[in-house]
Amino acid sequence: MAFKLAKTGNPFSEGEFLKECMVETAGILCPESKNKLEKISLSRRTVTRCVELIDEDLASKLNKKAESFTLYSLAMDESNDIKDTVQLLIFIRGINDNFEIIEESLAMESLKETTRERTCMAACWGSSRGTSYLGVCSPMLPQMDRQI
Repeated sequence: MAFKLAKTGNPFSEGEFLKECMVETAGILCPESKNKLEKISLSRRTVTRCVELIDEDLASKLNKKAESFTLYSLAMDESNDIKDTVQLLIFIRGINDNFEIIEESLAMESLKETTRERTCMAACWGSSRGTSYLGVCSPMLPQMDRQI
C-alpha cells in the first residue's frame, strides 16, 4: 500500500482512508478477514517509514549496480515543482565489464535558488557521495563540461 501511495504521488495520510475502505469492503465480501485488516496500521507515520525502507532498498540496489560500473556519467535537468521550487534531477548512466548500459534516476535535490554551476556541482557531489565520475551532461549548463 505504501509503495502504491508513493508511486502515485498521493499523500501518505491517505493510508488511513484506504484502510477504512478495505475494512468496509472486507466486511461485505469477506467478513472473516475484517478483523485482520483492522489490525493493520496505515497511519501517515507508518506509511512514511515504509516508503523510507523502500527508498533505502532501492538506493542499496543502485549502489550495488554502480559498484560494477567501469565508467559512468551524470546527467542533470532542472524542473519546478507545484510550489515553484527549483528541483535538480540527477541521473546516472554507467557501463559494466559486460558492456551492459544502466540508466537510473540518482537523486532529486531541491534548490533554494536558480540553477548555477556551483549549486549543481554541490548537489551532484552530495548525491554521488563524493565519488569521482567521468562527466556531467546538462543542457542548462553547457559550460560545465570545460570545468571538470
